[in-house]
Formats: sequence, structure tokens, C-alpha cells
Amino acid sequence: MKGRSWFKRKSLINFLMIIVIGLVVASCATQSSSQSGTLPGFFLGFLHGFLIPFSFIGSFVTGGHIYVCLNSGRWYDFGYFLGAYSFIGTITYSTGLRDGKAETGGGQS
Repeated sequence: MKGRSWFKRKSLINFLMIIVIGLVVASCATQSSSQSGTLPGFFLGFLHGFLIPFSFIGSFVTGGHIYVCLNSGRWYDFGYFLGAYSFIGTITYSTGLRDGKAETGGGQS
């Protein structure tokens, strides 16, 4: 039993160290400045929302972001939401998950 409590304590210490290191690294993050004079609006928000799965996977490879921090505000957010919803809704509808269950394609039992 004594070995098990040591393992729990060591796991807790490791978990807390990971949290502390993550917070220290995140505290050093900054936002990039706008490269152009115009900020992304509704249509770029829609495009970024629609491409969210590809941007998410690409962010691991290139270090890019899936959301533009310096945007035009609520219109960008609204476009982003509609784009993400339309992509996810299209996938959900095409796979048959709209009724809460996927079609199995098998015979009747």
C-alpha cells in the first residue's frame, strides 16, 4: 500500500508541474500585429470557420493559428461560427448522424 500512495503523490506532482510549465509558457505569448490596413471581416471569418478542420491539422505542422486574433469583431465571429457550423453540419448530414444514429447498411435482423 505504501508504494501505491507514493505513486499517487508522484503522479500529482508531475501533473502540477505540467500545469505550471504550461502556464509559464502561455504567459509569454503575444499577439501579432496586423500586416495590412484592413482587418478580416465576415467573409474571411466564414472561410476560416469552414476550413477549421484543415487549419487545425495544419497548425500542428506549420505553427499557424486557426483563428485570427486581430479581426473586425462580431462580424468575423459570426462568419466564423456560420462557417464552422456549415462544415460540421454538412459532414453530420452526409454521414447520417442527423437522427442521432449512423446508418449501418446491414440487413434487417
